[in-house]
Amino acid sequence: MGDPNGTGPVFSIPETKCGPAAGLDAFVAGTGIPGPGSPNVKIGGRDVVLSYPCETREAAHVTFILNLHGTMPDEALKAYQHGYFSAHKLVTSHKLIVATPISKSPVGQWGNMDGGVDVPHLHEVIDWVYQKFGKLQITSLWIGGHSWGSGFAKRFVCDEKLRDKVRGVIGMSGGATAAMGGDCAARISQIHTNGELEGGESGVPNQTAIAAAHGCDAAAPKRDIGNGQLLYDWPNCDPGWVHFNFVMGKHEHITPIDDPVVKYIVDAIKSTER
Repeated sequence: MGDPNGTGPVFSIPETKCGPAAGLDAFVAGTGIPGPGSPNVKIGGRDVVLSYPCETREAAHVTFILNLHGTMPDEALKAYQHGYFSAHKLVTSHKLIVATPISKSPVGQWGNMDGGVDVPHLHEVIDWVYQKFGKLQITSLWIGGHSWGSGFAKRFVCDEKLRDKVRGVIGMSGGATAAMGGDCAARISQIHTNGELEGGESGVPNQTAIAAAHGCDAAAPKRDIGNGQLLYDWPNCDPGWVHFNFVMGKHEHITPIDDPVVKYIVDAIKSTER
């Protein structure tokens, strides 16, 4: 695997500067929607918010997270996902590439009567990242999504074209169904979240069977990692695997995920790499 810290010159791409992409920390006035990120690249003629690490040398190991928004007919607000799951804040410390597509889809929901254009676009985004960041070593791809984007992510993660790249899924407030298509559950890790005020534990899947297949122990007692953010996990999985859920105290459907939970998720993702 080489030196995970890289050995070549410091890496950057000309399309946009490194570091966390710009975004609003506040809510959009009168909506309760997290402030959207600012698009900084176009891929296939469609806007994307892209963040990638600074001070990273060529050949360094990096993790790619594709971050998908939920239902949002207003094009200007689709980048709320940048603030909802704010992994972009960790791009340099945790060596991440985070791409948040803003769609420009003919519909407000990924793949829902879109004329077949959304999935090819997402493949285009993924291929673009692998090509532009080819001087780094992308060690894994994770597909995350919120609400409708979560349900979509749990299907898209099973796409055969991604088999050799994808390592796991992050389903955020997207129902109690795990990603299960074909042999998909056997080859991915799964992380799911839900807000306490939108159904709590009933809104995340029971991962007992799929976790056991990856050597995880039985479900551990739930524990609070701080501020009522409850972790339900299946610990001690075989190396390279993680399975857990979060029920987020006092959170409604659109309440942004707390930074400590985002960091816990990203730390777990990084722990799977080998």
